[in-house]
Amino acid sequence: MTIFQRIDDEAGRSEAAIAANGARSYRRMIWVDEGDADAATKVAVWGAAPGLYTYPARPLAESFIVMEGEADCQVAGEAIRRIGPGDIVNVPVNAPISLEVLKSFRKFAMVVPKG
Repeated sequence: MTIFQRIDDEAGRSEAAIAANGARSYRRMIWVDEGDADAATKVAVWGAAPGLYTYPARPLAESFIVMEGEADCQVAGEAIRRIGPGDIVNVPVNAPISLEVLKSFRKFAMVVPKG
């Protein structure tokens, strides 16, 4: 049995990547499907400091649950929605997404490539 505790995310926060707009985020992989790494299903915790994070349309589907924080989320040009702890977001294949993180943010995400 493997247990991932919240404290395990602290190392990722100190090694956070810096986005183009100066915002900081990190990712901790929880599980990756076997096989081709580019076509593998992935499960991860993603965290971010306040800032704007935008992602173009990608050939994958993502579902995530917000664990902490608050953000304004826009998927595929739809209306912007405020999301927070307990909210579940589904990003369809080839849909761009933007997150304007308002309060330090953490999500538990599953990414499924579609080829």
